[in-house]
Amino acid sequence: MVFPQSQTDSGHGNRISPFRQLSYQTDFTAMNVRWLLLPIMIALLPTGVHADDRDDNLVRELTAVLKDRLAPTWQRVEAVRTLAKMGASAGLAVPDFTLQLQKLKGEDTYPLQEALVVALGQIGSPSKTAIPTLTRLAGRDVFFDTLLRRSVDQIMAASEDADLPMLIRLLKNRDEAQRLRAAKALGRLGPDAKSAVAELVISLNDPDDDVRRAVLKALGLIVGSTRPSDAISVLILDLQDSDVGFRFRAAKALAAYGREAAPALDALQRAVNDRDKDVRRAITDAINIISGAGN
Repeated sequence: MVFPQSQTDSGHGNRISPFRQLSYQTDFTAMNVRWLLLPIMIALLPTGVHADDRDDNLVRELTAVLKDRLAPTWQRVEAVRTLAKMGASAGLAVPDFTLQLQKLKGEDTYPLQEALVVALGQIGSPSKTAIPTLTRLAGRDVFFDTLLRRSVDQIMAASEDADLPMLIRLLKNRDEAQRLRAAKALGRLGPDAKSAVAELVISLNDPDDDVRRAVLKALGLIVGSTRPSDAISVLILDLQDSDVGFRFRAAKALAAYGREAAPALDALQRAVNDRDKDVRRAITDAINIISGAGN
């Protein structure tokens, strides 16, 4: 089994990924090795079990191939590709995928790294725990970074309806690409993302121009317009929420609006004795900023 040597993209100086070059050379030219592994693994599974159990068993068998450092790289790649075809049913493999991505080093492992990244995207929502690892891998080369972005996009698209808190957390991610994707995803959720209004308002001060534009558009889609008065109305209601987190973020967001949030001063004054000390401090700061006393 021979892998082609890494080549250079003429005129650009960028390495062409071995993953794209990968071709299997065997004496069995009439057979495509790509499809050999799946039937072999399925044949190993016991019959007469529930479909979900068969999926889990197959995932374990294929994951064992991935983790076998003595197995040829092509076989480990094929195991990962087969798992990717199972989509969310292969969610059981995500922790092992993540661990392997953290461990794999060197150009000889590039095909396997790339297969793992692609597979995590195809698995979708169960891969959301792998997003921090995928983010840290950025910077290897242009092709690999493209795979990473595509994978994270796929995971977020599959997860966003079920995991609004994750999108809100990503608005504060140090990677502007992650913040941009989170803002766009929140906008797509529309009014269902009202709990994110406070964080979005704070993100109007994001240092990245594209993120700020996406945040403004998201606010328009969520509250029905891009006028500050409409977002401020939502935040005033949040000041009365039973969830301390909502009240705290609402006060912070109103402060971010500065003097534009003057219509909220009465509501802030009424809430100044909030039972939570952090909320009280945030409300006092907001009042000072909005009224100009903080200047």
